[in-house]
Formats: sequence, structure tokens, C-alpha cells
Amino acid sequence: MSRVERKEALKTNKSKWGKKSFCIVLILSLMVVGIIQVDNSFRSMMLVEGPRVFQYERLNQDIHQVYFCGESFQVDEKKIRETVGYLKKEVEVFIETLKEQKNQFIKNEG
Repeated sequence: MSRVERKEALKTNKSKWGKKSFCIVLILSLMVVGIIQVDNSFRSMMLVEGPRVFQYERLNQDIHQVYFCGESFQVDEKKIRETVGYLKKEVEVFIETLKEQKNQFIKNEG
């Protein structure tokens, strides 16, 4: 197989993945939009008041309430920020450890 043939094969593989991922995203978004539309139509026909399939409310500055399939979940923004900060610090420590090990590995080989 020549270099040109390998490049063409590589291009076709990349374009196939791009088309596949686009189709998957399109199908998932159509499914979500369809579920929301059916839920809205059903609620308007039956005059049902209550939590929707997907719904979001902000209760106060820090607490958010998300409804999913009739279940409600309360999310505290402060806890999320604390968790994200903790995870960032842990990732930074992990990266520094990897850099140190890389430097030691390079020094041992050289």
C-alpha cells in the first residue's frame, strides 16, 4: 500500500467518524425534543399541572431544582463549586506528580 493510498484511507475513516458522530448527536437531540413536545401536548390536552419530564427552577441564589421524569432533585451550587475546586487541586497535584516522574525517568535513561 502506497503512502497516497494510506492517506486516502485515513481521510475516509476520519470522515466516517465525523458523519457517525453527527448522526448520533442529531438522533439524540431529536429524541429529546420529541419527548418534550409529547409531554407538552399531553399536559395541555389533559390539563395536568405538575412537574414536567424536564424542568428547571431556581429556588434561591444557591439552590436549583431540576425535575427529571417526575422526580425532583435539588442541587446546591456551593457544594458543586467546592467539589470542582477540590477536583482541580487534585488534578494539579496529579499532573505535577506525573511531571516529576517523567523528569526522573528521563534522567535515569540519560
